[in-house]
Amino acid sequence: MNHLESDKKHEFLSGIRDTLPLLLGALPFGLIYGAIAATSGLSMAAAILMSALVFAGSSQFIAVGLVAAQTPVAIIVLTTLIVNLRHMLYSATLLPYLKELPQRWRIPLAFWLTDETFAVTVHRFQKNDSSPCKHWYQLGSSIAMYTVRGHD
Repeated sequence: MNHLESDKKHEFLSGIRDTLPLLLGALPFGLIYGAIAATSGLSMAAAILMSALVFAGSSQFIAVGLVAAQTPVAIIVLTTLIVNLRHMLYSATLLPYLKELPQRWRIPLAFWLTDETFAVTVHRFQKNDSSPCKHWYQLGSSIAMYTVRGHD
């Protein structure tokens, strides 16, 4: 394995390692979401699809509550969009570190960005070292969070 491949693997595994303690806090949200989704009238397929595609716990909770109240879809979408505007601030903070990456990297990293991943990633990016693979750290953190949050 060459030096660059070794750096990628190290960053990826470090991202997972640094995110593991945060998974303990995220796991109960998945259980709570499942219970609320089951009692809200949302079908099992819709609940699973929402967990796979809506990678924001707060949006899931709000959307399920609004679905239960038979709120129009446009209101649900607008409400969840407003709740998650903080991700624009996260993205603006991370932009200097990720702007040189190709879009094929930036899109999945943006999709998987959570509060927890932002916290550990920004800390890593701000360390003054010359690693060209810090985005692999974010990928590791993101995938670790997705294993729990992706199944909320």
